[in-house]
Amino acid sequence: MSFIGPTGSGKTRLALQLLARSVSDDLTGYITVMKAKDKTVGEFLAQHDRWKRTLTFPPPPRAPGMPKVNGWVVWPHHTNDPAADEIRHERVFKEMHKRLYVKGDNIIFDDEVVSLVREMDMKRDLTRIWTKGRSLGSGLWGATQRPAMVPLEMYDQAQHLFLANIKDKRSQDRFGEIAGVDPDLVVDVVRRLPKFHWLYIRQEAGQMCVVGP
Repeated sequence: MSFIGPTGSGKTRLALQLLARSVSDDLTGYITVMKAKDKTVGEFLAQHDRWKRTLTFPPPPRAPGMPKVNGWVVWPHHTNDPAADEIRHERVFKEMHKRLYVKGDNIIFDDEVVSLVREMDMKRDLTRIWTKGRSLGSGLWGATQRPAMVPLEMYDQAQHLFLANIKDKRSQDRFGEIAGVDPDLVVDVVRRLPKFHWLYIRQEAGQMCVVGP
C-alpha cells in the first residue's frame, strides 16, 4: 500500500487503522518512526496493547508467559547529538528492512519514505522489498507528502493506493505513472477531494473509488 497526501491529510492515521486490522498471530507489523515526538503513533500505542515500542532492532525476545505482540513500533531514542542519532537510526532501519525482507510474514509501514530515501540512503533497501518482497511474504507500506521525490516503485509496485488532495503540479504529474487507470481522471478527482477523503486505487484490477471518514 502507498498513502500519498499533504501534511494534515490523515495519511498516518489511516495507515495505522488499516495496519491494526491487517496483522495477526501469523503476520507481524513493524512501523518506523523517525521523529523525536509523534502524537499519532503515541496514541496508537496507547490504544493497542498488543503493539509495543522497541528502541532497537531486532526487538527484545518475548518473556515467558507473555502474549505474542501483533507488531512493533521501531522508534529509537533521540539525544542532544542529532548527527549521532541519524547514524544510529540509519543503522537500525537498514538492518530492520534487510532482515524482514528475508524473514517474510510481515508488513513494514514507513511513515515518510522521502526521509528514508534521501536522508538515510535507503532507496535500494525499499525498492528490494517493493519489487521482490511479495514472493517472500514481506509487504512494504509507505507514506509521503512529496510524491515527486519518491522512487517509481512506490507507485507501480503498490497493489493499493490512497491519494489525497495534493495541489502541487509536480505531484499531480507523478500520478500519471499509475498503471491501469486514466491519469487525467485521477488528477481531476484528486483536485476535487475534500479534506480527509481519499481516492482509493486497486491497481491490479484498474478499479478506483472515493472513500472518506
